[in-house]
Amino acid sequence: MIRRKRSSLFCSMIALYLSAVLQASALELRGFPSSPVFVTTQSTQFKIAGNTSGILTLVVPAVAGVHTLTFPAGTTDFSATGGPSFVLRQSSAGAAITISQLAASDLTNGTSGSGAVALVTSPTFLTSTITPLIIGGAATTSTLTLRSTSGVGTTGADILFQVGNNGATEAMRILNNARIGIGVPVPLARFHINDGTNRNIRIWSDENNEGTTGINIQAFNDAASATVPVVLSGSLIALTQGNVGIGTITPPTGGGPALAFGQGANPTGIGANTAGIFVKDVAGTAELFGFDEAGNFPQLTPHPNEFLNTLPLKDRAYPWAYSAENAYLGKKIQVDMAGLVAAVERLSSEKFMYVSDITKQDWATNQAVLVERQKQKIAELTARVSLLIEQIAAEQDGEKKNSLMREKEKIIIPPPYRAKSLPPWMANRLLP
Repeated sequence: MIRRKRSSLFCSMIALYLSAVLQASALELRGFPSSPVFVTTQSTQFKIAGNTSGILTLVVPAVAGVHTLTFPAGTTDFSATGGPSFVLRQSSAGAAITISQLAASDLTNGTSGSGAVALVTSPTFLTSTITPLIIGGAATTSTLTLRSTSGVGTTGADILFQVGNNGATEAMRILNNARIGIGVPVPLARFHINDGTNRNIRIWSDENNEGTTGINIQAFNDAASATVPVVLSGSLIALTQGNVGIGTITPPTGGGPALAFGQGANPTGIGANTAGIFVKDVAGTAELFGFDEAGNFPQLTPHPNEFLNTLPLKDRAYPWAYSAENAYLGKKIQVDMAGLVAAVERLSSEKFMYVSDITKQDWATNQAVLVERQKQKIAELTARVSLLIEQIAAEQDGEKKNSLMREKEKIIIPPPYRAKSLPPWMANRLLP
């Protein structure tokens, strides 16, 4: 009895000594058989743990087979609050390790099971060490979803696409406000591409000088302070429908297809081997002109108001005239074509001029439509400026605030349209 008590006391002293030593050093066990089994008689669990703030390393022999390490519910590496258990699997030496929810009925090597797994910050997912690939699924309707945040997205919650040496080059960025930039980190429109210094193009909804509907395509410099040339090339460039405005955002609203030019002035700096057309004001109405490199500016719409207003009414039910000028000659010529034809008819007793009636439009009614259209445009632009002022005041990001300010400065609110009077040469022929 005394010997048994001494033995128990000796074992307790040894255990106490080992406990004290193991708190400050490592325990190395050697000489065990190839498949040792450690059991505990104190409870149903056998625990192996590293230091409170250390790392526990489990080394699995590099042999074929399935090695399973099961983490029970509540393991802080996977679930801080407790939850489903997960299992790590490796089918063979060097093979990928898969993390699966334990007890999944279809759990096999290479599958991920179901449930959620909490991973370290910024994990990297690879389907191949040679050609990384992320796939949304195998079905024909599978969807791959990229989400910048699970919280309430705000400025800075962007999705970045990086290429080059360890992602040194940002190829594309999608902002929280759904703007997309290719080659530019701060896109200034819904779709913005930068292809070098002062080589930008953007596409956005028609919300500035162009009204509230439609699409705007613009090439501009890096400061977004000026436009730059756009070259369209191809064996065929076709606009299959609609009306086109050059220098104007108000081409005809019906009929067509039609090409409308905004009112301007005589072109200057005309290039070699070039000729073209333009529009300028003639005594209160916009008229179409041509130009060539020889300095000729003929009026193509044959109604030079300032000239026709001086002609008599007789023999000129619908007057027209030829009008042209030459910058190098310093001359302007105008010919009363209606009067010329009438004189030839009188002399020859033959008829060359035929005038017939068509459905009339009311000048005043048409002018009222133009006045109302301009009022609507002014209201739309004013509302857009007010919205930008609110967005600028609320924006915290400096670069994006500057972008909004540049957008606001770009908006030009036009003056009201003032109804024009009917040209005298027309008004005089409408008198009863």
